[in-house]
Amino acid sequence: MSSTPNVETSGVIRQERPYEPVRTKTCGELRLSDVGSKVIIAGWVQLSRDKGHFCFVDLRDRYGLTQVVVPEEKKEMYETAKKAGREWVLRVKGTVVERSNKNPEIPTGDIEVVPDSVEILNTSLVPPFLIKVETDAHEELRMKFRYLDIRRAPVRDKLILRSKVAQEVRSYLINQGFLEIETPFLVKSTPEGARDFVVPSRIILEPSTRCLNPPSCSSSFSWLEEWISISKL
Repeated sequence: MSSTPNVETSGVIRQERPYEPVRTKTCGELRLSDVGSKVIIAGWVQLSRDKGHFCFVDLRDRYGLTQVVVPEEKKEMYETAKKAGREWVLRVKGTVVERSNKNPEIPTGDIEVVPDSVEILNTSLVPPFLIKVETDAHEELRMKFRYLDIRRAPVRDKLILRSKVAQEVRSYLINQGFLEIETPFLVKSTPEGARDFVVPSRIILEPSTRCLNPPSCSSSFSWLEEWISISKL
C-alpha cells in the first residue's frame, strides 16, 4: 500500500506528502549524546561563512545556536548556504556529528549538523544592525526596529524572565484561592476603532449616559469604577 495516496480535488490530482514537522530539535538542545541521530532544525541565519571546501552556517532560534556545515560536494545545498544572508530563515534536515574544533563558549559547541537537505523558509533584507549580544546600533535605532532588537539574547532573556516571574506569581495566587480579574478585560473596541464600549448594560442612570467612551480616554476606568459603586447602592 502506498504511503502517499493521490487525492483528487476539483478535478486536480494532488499527491499528499506525509506530515513532517518544521523541526524536531531546537538550536539550543543538541549535545554529544545526540551524535548520529537524524534531526530537523530551523531558525535565523546568524552568520554564513564560505571557507572554500565547506560552508558554515550558524543557525539561531530563541533557544540557542547550532552550527551547520555543508561540504562542497553537496553542490545545491552548498550554493544555498553560501547565498543565505543574515536573518534568513532556514530549515535543515541532517545528521548530528561531533565537531573537530569544539567551541566551549556555547552549549552546542561540541556538535554540528551535516545536512541532507537545506530549505529556505524565508529571505530577509540586510538588518539595520547586528542581531547579537554586542550590537553596533544606538538605542534610537534599536527602538525603531524593536521587533529585531528582541531577538538579541539580552533583551530576549529579560522577556523570558519576566514571563516566568509573572507565571509563578499567578500560580501562587491562584493556588491560594485568588481570582485574576483585570479591568481591561471589561473594555471592547468597536471594529472601526471609533469607540470603546465599557461593560454593556441596559441600565442607563441618566438619559445622556451611555456605556461607551472615546478610545484612550483616561477617564474610562475611573468612570467604570464610579458606575460600579453607584450600581451597588
